[in-house]
Amino acid sequence: MMTSNEKGPTPTMDEITVATSYDDSIAEAAAATDAAPDTNERELEAANTTLASRPRRSLRNSGRVAEETTVKKPAKIVAKRPQRKWDAERLLTDPKSPLAKANLRSILSNPIAWNSLDAEEQNEIVALFPDQRHIITDADGTSRPNMESLMNDDSFRYDCAAYTENLLQGRHDPEWLAQAWAAHERRKAGDFKEFLRAKFERDWEVKLPDKSNVASEQQKNAERMEIDAGSPAGMTDAGLGQVGEQTG
Repeated sequence: MMTSNEKGPTPTMDEITVATSYDDSIAEAAAATDAAPDTNERELEAANTTLASRPRRSLRNSGRVAEETTVKKPAKIVAKRPQRKWDAERLLTDPKSPLAKANLRSILSNPIAWNSLDAEEQNEIVALFPDQRHIITDADGTSRPNMESLMNDDSFRYDCAAYTENLLQGRHDPEWLAQAWAAHERRKAGDFKEFLRAKFERDWEVKLPDKSNVASEQQKNAERMEIDAGSPAGMTDAGLGQVGEQTG
């Protein structure tokens, strides 16, 4: 009988080895399973923290904030400006006067405009008319403007429109009127003759003759006509001197 030194498998040891490997695998799987919830919970918590840090956009919250803002906003106080009173002088001179944009012709044609004046004011206005064409004399001797004829008069229509336009342009302002009258007096004195002469020549592209030459030429023509007519007034100073010597 042959004997062999090889030993056969030992069931007990194999079972222990297999069991040990299987137990280790189960332990690792269990550890992984236990660790997974912790990881998921941490990730979920981190995600919730991120979402919580973001500003919430809610219609309810937006309306509430807007409502709170509206309530907390201080009310703006607007001070009312006192209305300027229109006296007679300002009403007739200020460019912002209501008369500047009113229909002055219709206002004057209203009977109230004439009846609101006293007798002295009515007489003063009647005296300003150049003639009696637009004046009516009542049975009691009082006179008043004939508004029916004035409403059909082109001059009256033009003057009413010109007054409101000048009032709007500030030409009834006392300061403006003072400057205008001062310029008028200077023009009468001849301060603007050279300016007007140069302006005329520039605008019309013509050369005006010298005033002294024109006057001299006109005098010569007058003397020549008088001499031709045989008038003694046409004699020159030299001729008058010779006549005096002969008579002396």
